Amino acid sequence: MVKFQKPFKTLKINGKSHLGDITSSINTPYVTTDKSQVKLDFKAASGWKITSTTVSTDTGKRQKLKSGKTYSLGERGYLAVSIYMQHKKNGAVVMNSFHITNAPLSQGM
Repeated sequence: MVKFQKPFKTLKINGKSHLGDITSSINTPYVTTDKSQVKLDFKAASGWKITSTTVSTDTGKRQKLKSGKTYSLGERGYLAVSIYMQHKKNGAVVMNSFHITNAPLSQGM
């Protein structure tokens, strides 16, 4: 069994670090913001490479995610972010999928 290693050197959403949200090989944290724009900053840790990135709005518009870029939340105030990473030495893959919203999540979800 391979011990989990943190894949990011930097992971910020609107300037706030989310490194602590990455705890296993599959991560799906929910992040709330009071803004209609979201700036995403990320960088792979030493020994890791980013293999795929996407960002999607609630209307289905999908594009490649770029670090340092600002994205508008969709009509309903929602973004889905996916960042796939692979460890260069042991081949371990980590899937990071953030759900970013500017509305509080309902209690029934």
